[in-house]
Amino acid sequence: MNLRSGLFFVLFFLSSFVFAQNCEKMLPFHQGTSITYKNYDDKQKLFGSHKQTFLKVTSEGEKVVSNIKAEYFDKDGKSQSTSEFTMKCEKGLISMDMSKMMPSAGAAAGMKGMEMKMKGDDLEYPSSFTVGQTLKNGKIQMEMVNNGTVFSTTDFEIVNRKVESRETITTPAGTFVCYKISMEYKTETKMSMLPTPMKMGGKTIQWYNLEAGMVRSESYKEDGKLTSVSVLDEIKK
Repeated sequence: MNLRSGLFFVLFFLSSFVFAQNCEKMLPFHQGTSITYKNYDDKQKLFGSHKQTFLKVTSEGEKVVSNIKAEYFDKDGKSQSTSEFTMKCEKGLISMDMSKMMPSAGAAAGMKGMEMKMKGDDLEYPSSFTVGQTLKNGKIQMEMVNNGTVFSTTDFEIVNRKVESRETITTPAGTFVCYKISMEYKTETKMSMLPTPMKMGGKTIQWYNLEAGMVRSESYKEDGKLTSVSVLDEIKK
C-alpha cells in the first residue's frame, strides 16, 4: 500500500458513519445493503473505488451490531484488498475498532514478507449534530514488521473536527441533505533506515447524510492544494 492509499483509507474510516440517531435508519444496519465510492485524484481522474457490504446485523439487548466487509479496487475495477470490521450502535452512540478498518489481504503490496499490525481507538460519536459543534478526535497506528523487527511505524491523527454547516449534495447515488464537517490530519512515519521521521498533514472536508453516511469527501495538503476526492457512487439495498 502506498502512502496516498494508506492515508486515504484512514481519513475515510476515521470519519465514516458519524450519525448515530436511530440505528435502524442508518445504512450500515440494513443487512445485505452495500455502498460504493469512487475515488479521484487532484485532476479529477479516477484512481480507484471501494465498496462496503453490511453482511450481518444482530441485536444484543440494546446494542445493534453490524459486520461489515470492505473491498478496495484499482481504477480498472480489479480487487486489491479486503478487510472486515464491526460497527456497534447502542443508545444513540456508534463505536468502531479502528485497528480493524485498514485493508489486510494484499495491503502491503510491494513489501514482500512484511506483516501489518494495527492499533487504534474505538471512536464514539454524538447522537445529534449542530452547526458549530466540535467533535471528538481520532488516531490510529500502523506498523510494518519484517521477521519480528519493526520496519516502519506510522501514526495517523485527526484533530480539530468541526460541524461547519448543512448543505445539499448531489452525487450519482442521489441528492442528500448533509452536514459539512472539517478536520485536520497529521501523520508521522518512522523508518528504521531513516534518521528522522517523515511528517505530513493537511485538511479534509466531508459531507454526511443522517442515513447514508459519507456522501462526499475532499482532502487537501497543508498549503490548501486538493489531493483527492471520494464520492458516493451507488447504494444497493
